[in-house]
Amino acid sequence: TGDTTLLMQCLENAVPAGTFFGGEQPNNWGVQERLPELCAGNPPPEDVAADGFKLYARMHAAYWRDEALLSKPWLRASDWYAGCGEAAWRAGQAQASGEG
Repeated sequence: TGDTTLLMQCLENAVPAGTFFGGEQPNNWGVQERLPELCAGNPPPEDVAADGFKLYARMHAAYWRDEALLSKPWLRASDWYAGCGEAAWRAGQAQASGEG
């Protein structure tokens, strides 16, 4: 349908992970004065980034090489990986290169 619904738990006193990457980050521009307070007692940015990568790796690993994904038309490039859709891919490449 194109609709997406996302439910998230509101965690008391949670700090967005991007906060730990400094005031030069656009999402932190409005809270630059509060960054030391928000970061106090939390892990350093290197640990936050490593934990994020580990989480995403676990999420991807759950479906790694799962051939059932090839039958999901909403999943980008699933047709290509299933050996179909070459004409659409070539048309997209031609359009992107200005030839189409």
